[in-house]
Amino acid sequence: MPFSSPWRTVQIDRVDDISDQVTLAGAERNHELSVPVTTLGLRVDPGLALKGDIGILRGNVFQIMQRVYWSNKATGITADVLSEAELTPQLWGRWEFTAGP
Repeated sequence: MPFSSPWRTVQIDRVDDISDQVTLAGAERNHELSVPVTTLGLRVDPGLALKGDIGILRGNVFQIMQRVYWSNKATGITADVLSEAELTPQLWGRWEFTAGP
């Protein structure tokens, strides 16, 4: 799927709307998010480690005011579709999966 501006295009292989599979909780600056790993296409085994990031968009009904990500702190741009769509794995963190309690 292409995301374009007058000066370039960023190509994303796949974009899925998984809104109906995401559970959100919390308020203000404390948020909890739940997504089934099968929705993400992951087979999670203890010891699996991969790079990833997760974030939220804050705003009002009319516009996004802030992008906040767990690992990538270079996400302040909210009015440029290319900067928002571009993947930057060098700024992602390490996710490690362990056996449950």
